[in-house]
Amino acid sequence: MTLPAACRPASATEDGRTTSRKRIAIVGAIILLVLAGCGRSESAGEAGDITVRVTTDPAPAIVGPARIVMLLTDRSNTPISGATIRIESTMSHAGMLPVIRDAVETTRGQYEVDDFEFTMAGNWVLVVSGTTSAGDPLRKQVDIGAVRIGSPSVDQPLIPSERCYSTPTPTVQD
Repeated sequence: MTLPAACRPASATEDGRTTSRKRIAIVGAIILLVLAGCGRSESAGEAGDITVRVTTDPAPAIVGPARIVMLLTDRSNTPISGATIRIESTMSHAGMLPVIRDAVETTRGQYEVDDFEFTMAGNWVLVVSGTTSAGDPLRKQVDIGAVRIGSPSVDQPLIPSERCYSTPTPTVQD
């Protein structure tokens, strides 16, 4: 039985069901679209095909001086040479000044910062940014993880390649 239009609530359809489900679905879809637009993404061609592998010496990282080595490769794992690279490192929480250094290419596709310093213990995030030799922008985030106080443990090798932090997919965009 269908109620006459004058007797139905304004939010009811002709068969008596309310349109609130439709409204909720529409509002939900709009919220999802807005949230998706706020997410981190990167345009194709802007470092989307570049992998950045980061190693520290000593490894694992400890408070104090360190050497940061970055290997940049393309999708086919070919080293990317001739890039201009800068690193900016902060802790994963607010309250400290970032450590910013320019990297130097030491061999094809390998970039190093010899005068880096982890200023305190905790979780560090390294942002590798710059421009490839083709002029394409590059911006990647690498989580270094927990930097400890003290010296490297005896069972942890000091060879940088033994502990590698990698970002195979883009994670940061301005």
